[in-house]
Amino acid sequence: MSWNIEFGELVDQAGHELISLPDLSGADLVLLQEMDEPGTRTIAERLGVDFVFAAAASHPETGRDMGNAILSRWPIGTTTEIDLPHVARVSGQARSAVRAVVSIEGQAVDVYSVHTETVLLPFARRREQFATLVDDIAARATERVVVGGDFNTARVREVDTLTSLMGAADLHAVSQRSGATFRRFGRSFTLDHVFARGLMAHGSGVVTEATASDHLPVWVDLEL
Repeated sequence: MSWNIEFGELVDQAGHELISLPDLSGADLVLLQEMDEPGTRTIAERLGVDFVFAAAASHPETGRDMGNAILSRWPIGTTTEIDLPHVARVSGQARSAVRAVVSIEGQAVDVYSVHTETVLLPFARRREQFATLVDDIAARATERVVVGGDFNTARVREVDTLTSLMGAADLHAVSQRSGATFRRFGRSFTLDHVFARGLMAHGSGVVTEATASDHLPVWVDLEL
């Protein structure tokens, strides 16, 4: 499952919901965004899982590192941080993705957690962030891949562009029928996505009962 925890603030509440909400509890892979390392460690310890965290910069409002995390019930091997091009127009904040090779039942699965820039950055530049991630997957990843995160796709054409770029690396939009993950100004948006290759998807959804963030978590049931 993938979840943007707003500013990494309501960590205790998020940890509780990751254990108590039926669609979230027991997840093998938890991909988090807008986290810092202490918050990630708190959630990982509560879930009893291993984790990797990476941040390209600190947030200008909180002064804390803001990055992405992968939490796994399976052993984590090689980890990498992927720097994404361009910075936020107002704050100058950089973005990155984090990759971990997870051994699931003896099979290597490349797992990515990513958070691309908001709509304040022109879409042509955000598309370059998508493409940088896809290039890394094409160059480095193995047969089985899971990619999840907040891609800030506020328009249908942005979702279509992201899906097309991922498709070029044989990654399928396994969460595409899950529903909206963010609501603002009276409108609903699908900002958060999960893509996969080399795994069979059996279902997906958005957990509307979650309250620890302005985003809703999205889950996908995948089989090796």
